[in-house]
Amino acid sequence: MDALPSSALDMLEWRWEQYEPYTQALLEQEVNAGTIDQWLADWSIFGRLLYEVYSRLYVALSVDTTDEAAENRFNAFI
Repeated sequence: MDALPSSALDMLEWRWEQYEPYTQALLEQEVNAGTIDQWLADWSIFGRLLYEVYSRLYVALSVDTTDEAAENRFNAFI
């Protein structure tokens, strides 16, 4: 899998097109007894970054419910 950003902050403005190669790579990886550890490691890193992006966008939306930019970023992510 290509290298992911080291910080979710770098992914806050991403669109689906930027996430898709990583999800596709996970779907295409062969999973067996010899590869499961690497697959789980890749999924864990990606999942952790996704959850942090979601959390940051949600908090930004919750802190100021009148912030249209925050709402648009959150909705684009969802």
